Amino acid sequence: MVVLACLILPLGESHASTRFAVISDLGSTVPTAASPVGPIVTAVANQVKAGQPDLILTAGDNCHDTGGGAPTGYYDIDVGQYFHEYIGGYVGAYGEGAPANRFWPALGNHDYADGLAYYKAFFPSLANQRYYDFTAGAAHFFVLDCNVSDGNSPTSAQAQWLQAGLAASTSPWNFVFVHEPPYTSSDRHSPSTGMRWNYKAWGADAVFAGHVHAYERMVVDGLTYFTTGAAGETLAQGFVDRLGDQSLYYFRGDYGGMQVDVDGTQATFWYVTRTGLVIDTHTQAVQANEFTATGGSYNVAGHWQRGRVVSAPDAVALFQQPLAGPVTVDAPVTLGTLALHSPGGSTLAGPAAVRFETTGGTAATLSAQGGSHVVLAPLIMAGDTRIDVQAGTLTLANHTTVQAGAVLAVTGTGLAIDTEAGGTLDLGTGSLIVDYDAGAGPLTQVADWVRSGLNAAGGGYWDGPGIASSDAAGQADRLTAVGILDNGDPTVGGKETFAGEAVDATSVLVHYTWWGDANLDGVIDANDYEVIDKGFLFTPETMGWWTGDFNYDGMIDANDYDRIDKAFLFQTGPLGDPEPAAAPEPATILLLALGALAAAAGRRRS
Repeated sequence: MVVLACLILPLGESHASTRFAVISDLGSTVPTAASPVGPIVTAVANQVKAGQPDLILTAGDNCHDTGGGAPTGYYDIDVGQYFHEYIGGYVGAYGEGAPANRFWPALGNHDYADGLAYYKAFFPSLANQRYYDFTAGAAHFFVLDCNVSDGNSPTSAQAQWLQAGLAASTSPWNFVFVHEPPYTSSDRHSPSTGMRWNYKAWGADAVFAGHVHAYERMVVDGLTYFTTGAAGETLAQGFVDRLGDQSLYYFRGDYGGMQVDVDGTQATFWYVTRTGLVIDTHTQAVQANEFTATGGSYNVAGHWQRGRVVSAPDAVALFQQPLAGPVTVDAPVTLGTLALHSPGGSTLAGPAAVRFETTGGTAATLSAQGGSHVVLAPLIMAGDTRIDVQAGTLTLANHTTVQAGAVLAVTGTGLAIDTEAGGTLDLGTGSLIVDYDAGAGPLTQVADWVRSGLNAAGGGYWDGPGIASSDAAGQADRLTAVGILDNGDPTVGGKETFAGEAVDATSVLVHYTWWGDANLDGVIDANDYEVIDKGFLFTPETMGWWTGDFNYDGMIDANDYDRIDKAFLFQTGPLGDPEPAAAPEPATILLLALGALAAAAGRRRS
């Protein structure tokens, strides 16, 4: 078993996210002398929609006007005229609705006063539910009804539903919406103590409320609470210092709403006034879910700090407590980040696989830190993935699959593929980038894994332990292979990008490509024949794919020319993410190939 030493390579950092807006207490917009607030709600609605949110959620009091007649009362005037394009199943008078619902309201006390039947009729996508949940992107949303006895105490039926839902959630983020705030600094409304539930312990990441016609951000017992109730009704006046330093921002100077961007790694919250002024900004990182048992099954909820099994795209699973025995993956798991940081090391065993998958274009991460960490479970890299090993070792002792042309980047020191135990890194049609510090690089070590993966000695074909390719192994005509080069090589190196990633001269590059593609540009041309001809005529200091030894047997002979000739004649186009040099005339290439092949018939270099 060889341990690979290498250093840093950053992958791309795009952070596409889900954006949602939060408003509440829209106000009475039926024209009356007492409440001429239509222009205010119009301004708030325009500002909300200017942010182009994917979703709009409310924290209650969607309609303040009573009556209006069946079937929907005044909801169309108070809500539909401003947000109809977000409402699924909309049948009002102000335009087209949404093909799929993107407006998710909570019930407030005024919604009950105005008539629950009107609320249910106007929002058919809720299917008559008073409280409900849904997922979007990396977030799970739980919308509560705090107005009735089954939902306004920590032991209520609704509280039990929420606790079970949070425990079962596999999303990186869990947000709770309720009308009456559990905590507030308002002098007009007292806090709703009946809604002071164990949100954080159950797994919530933030709680949003309305009712108070102001904006406030609080942190109580480590959990962030927001009040955003200034979408139209008369603004709150006084301030009562109930929370001390726990109230971080209280604003009652203008109407507005919240905007939230959330992805698998962080969430950013803004309060924006109707004029577009950003009043408050808050960012928090996703909370990792720590494995707290000393070993045993990964798939037991009670073994995790937040009371739920970590398994979802973008999810973060953290191991940093000492382990007394192996952790077994008994059912398939999906993660964005797996951090193996237990002091003294860890063993992650199968039989089920761990799949690495993220949303929004970010790279997944497998990190190991301190001690010896061994992964006996199969791994699936569904997209670009970074393996980072610091101050310890990480041994892959089972099958690791890189899917659909993804890029695997190795950073840090101490990665090993245990070929004796059958450890395999299956590149498929993907790529591997290993960056190293100045000096002797890991080319020989990585090439040993590739040679083992070819499995020529075992009578196989790119199906051995080490670095292999199931796509090459599955080709009946055997025209593709796994190639390798050092990007500092003056003949075949010098790439600035590889497989869509920036690289430098201290990088070892591995790629699924045509057999004989010496410079890994995805095509066979005169440049590749020049490499093998030089390698054959002049004994290179090191022998490998990068000098023309395409079958990794330590010599350049007719077998290598046979590989490149066949691939040249039958190649169907560029493979991977090539950056081909200007291609010469095919006749010239063929002459090169035939001439060199004739010479090779009588000579070989080893």
